[in-house]
Amino acid sequence: MGSPAEGIAGRKTTRPEQLARLVADLTGFRWTAHPGKGAKAAERFGEVDLMGTDQFGYRSMAGGVEGFQITEPSFAYSPTRTLVLQTLATEAAAFAVEQEFARGRGERRLFTEVDDGEAAEAAVRAQLARLHERVLAAPVSERGPEVEATYALYQAAGDGRRGWILVLAALLQDPRVAFH
Repeated sequence: MGSPAEGIAGRKTTRPEQLARLVADLTGFRWTAHPGKGAKAAERFGEVDLMGTDQFGYRSMAGGVEGFQITEPSFAYSPTRTLVLQTLATEAAAFAVEQEFARGRGERRLFTEVDDGEAAEAAVRAQLARLHERVLAAPVSERGPEVEATYALYQAAGDGRRGWILVLAALLQDPRVAFH
């Protein structure tokens, strides 16, 4: 077994804006908020992209620049940056699972191999392999070690939707997402 950094060495960190676009493309989730209280604040600021702004969002915490105190991007992965990715991944996964299972199987982008509540091992493994391919661009075997690990994670959740949220959030936090 090699180094934990194997496969990451030489890669670039994914910029906050790139990460936001990647997550939106994969899951349909845009991390936004309406800052402030009252109608005047909403009117003044409107909807804010939390990965694209520093005043109300997390761009500099995720390694981006804000132009005043932070004028160069960070290429290191800090605990703060990891927490931003963890939160973004969890929010996006919960959103995606809800949205995907509200649609027919033919209209879905991520969960194309299972229906809501389906727990047959063969179907779950096929879906896990498909998620690895879609999220990480890594084709894997349904009986391979990657699917074994994510299948154990899925089972640990004890519930279908919770399991899919947990698996998708984990895949979105994979180093192959954080580094490209």
